[in-house]
Amino acid sequence: MEEENKKIKIFFRQANRQGSILAFSLIIMFVLMIIAAGVATVSVKERKMSSDTGKSIIAYQAADSGAEIALEKIIGLSWTVNDFDANMGCSVIGGEATVIASAPSGEYNLTFEDAGGLVSVCSGAGAMNPITKIKSLGKYSGINRAVEVDL
Repeated sequence: MEEENKKIKIFFRQANRQGSILAFSLIIMFVLMIIAAGVATVSVKERKMSSDTGKSIIAYQAADSGAEIALEKIIGLSWTVNDFDANMGCSVIGGEATVIASAPSGEYNLTFEDAGGLVSVCSGAGAMNPITKIKSLGKYSGINRAVEVDL
């Protein structure tokens, strides 16, 4: 019977838990690093969009300047495409009579229409008709914006 009264003694040793804090810290650092990378990516994209918006505004202002200059010449001085060719230079690009000029912060290309449609010559009889429509294409740093004016 004595054998039946024997108790089994179980000893629990305290586990060595020093490595678990290191693993937990690494997981937390990894999560924080992923969050920081996401925030940085969004920030870079926002900065690029802001820069592109500024460039777009400058391109639009160049196009608007070109249209205003052309309106001044057409309405005030009764210029035709022939006059633009004589005073500002004109070349046929893609079948369109085009005047290329610089604005204070970019450049603009002017194309014209008369009563018969698109003007495709810079000088001669086909360039003497009154202009009925101006298209000004402003360019700045790879961004293009256009303005059209009906007369």
